[in-house]
Formats: sequence, structure tokens, C-alpha cells
Amino acid sequence: MSGKPNDSRPTIAVPERPIPPGGMPMSGRSAITAETAPVSYGTVAVAPAADRVQDLDVERFYPNNMGRYFFIAMEELLGKNGLNAVLNLAGLSRFINNYPPNNMEKKFSFGNYAAINQAIEDFYGVRGSKGLLLRCGKVSLNHALAMYTAFAGIGNLGMRLMPQSMKVKITLTVIAQTFRTISDQASKVTEEPDAYIFENETCSMCWHRTASQPCCHVATGVLIEALHWATGKNYRVTEVACMAMGAPTCRFVIDKQAIE
Repeated sequence: MSGKPNDSRPTIAVPERPIPPGGMPMSGRSAITAETAPVSYGTVAVAPAADRVQDLDVERFYPNNMGRYFFIAMEELLGKNGLNAVLNLAGLSRFINNYPPNNMEKKFSFGNYAAINQAIEDFYGVRGSKGLLLRCGKVSLNHALAMYTAFAGIGNLGMRLMPQSMKVKITLTVIAQTFRTISDQASKVTEEPDAYIFENETCSMCWHRTASQPCCHVATGVLIEALHWATGKNYRVTEVACMAMGAPTCRFVIDKQAIE
């Protein structure tokens, strides 16, 4: 329950107040470690069920190695103590020094992914967490490229010789197809006159979360880094709709014109 007398919605635990991970303390506060991370206090209401695939009462999963790359990226950015503190706050202490195995079995749940994203936001706040999660998306994508490019074929010579506009469209399409094939993330790509639209009908970053603004920053980072890797240029990627805000899908707009 949400903790309010007349609110029957299910709830999830959240921390009493944000505290930064080890190595990056706020002014006047000591660094937090895995041992000193706060436990969770209080509750917030989970988004009510609606007519969306995201709201079906079915757990969804990524392959284990996708969770592993996410943890490795977070460790690089936060340090081991910082990551361990986040895992403690997210209720995922079982993953401390025990990352998911490097295989394609679909056993890393969207719930795990969402809990870590929420814990990062609780530590840094909405604004501070955005940059960190964007970087995490970029770093985790680089760790995943060796395996997933062999699967998807993005990095072959023919792709490298294509015109820029075609490379962007194909890269986005292959990313969506890859997620649909190896995970339970339902992604698709459509085209508008000045932009491509990347949509997720199921999204791990905002899985059963509510938010006042788009919060799928890891996905934004993945798309930015993938396009840079495939084309050698930077493209503006903006999340304009998020299911955590009640939108039908998580919707990302990718400008067709590269950033000069």
C-alpha cells in the first residue's frame, strides 16, 4: 500500500533521503560505502495498471551479460564502494562481488535494472543522476559491442561505406531488432521528415516507476554512443515521452542532422 489512508495502489520502498555513493560526498557529509549505505524507509505509489504492455503482470528480462555490462560500467564510474552502496540501497546486495554471468540467458530482470536507476536518482537527485546515467549507457554500450556487433552485424565493412543517413537508420533499426531478439524489451523505429523515432513499449529503466520527467537516461546514452560508433558523428537524442510519466511508450527523437 502507498501509506495513504485511501490509496490502494501497490508501493515500493524508497530511501528516506538521498546520500551520494562512496568517493563523491556532498558538502559536510562523509562518503558512504557498502557497509554504511542507508536502508530503505517509507514508500511511494507505483504507477497504476493501464492499457500498456509495460503494465502487464509479467516479469521481463535482459540476458545476464547485459546486466553484467551495466554493473561494470557503474563500477568504472562510481568505484567499487560506490557501486556496492548503490546495490545496498537498491536492495540488490546479492550482486556485490557477484555480477551476473557473461552469458545470454534471460535472467537479469527489468525490476533489478529499475531499482538501480531509482537508487542512483535517490543518491544524486533528478538533475545530478541524469549525467551519470547517460555516461553509464555510453560505457555499457562500449563493453557490449564486442559481443552484440557480431550478433547484429552493425560493424561490417559494408555498413562503414554507407551514406550517413542510411547508417543512422540501419543502426537504430538493428538496435531495436537486437533488443527484441535477445531480451524482453519491445523496441521499434519509425521515421519522420526531420527525425527518427525510437520507441520502447517495455522499458527496464522506468519499470513500475513514476516520475515527473523522462528518466530513461541509460537508453539515451546507449543510442548516442551507438550512433557515434557507427557514424563517427554525434547526434542529438531526446526522450520526449516516458512511461514513468504515464505515456503510452518511452519515445526518443533522434535528429537526422548530426551535431556540428
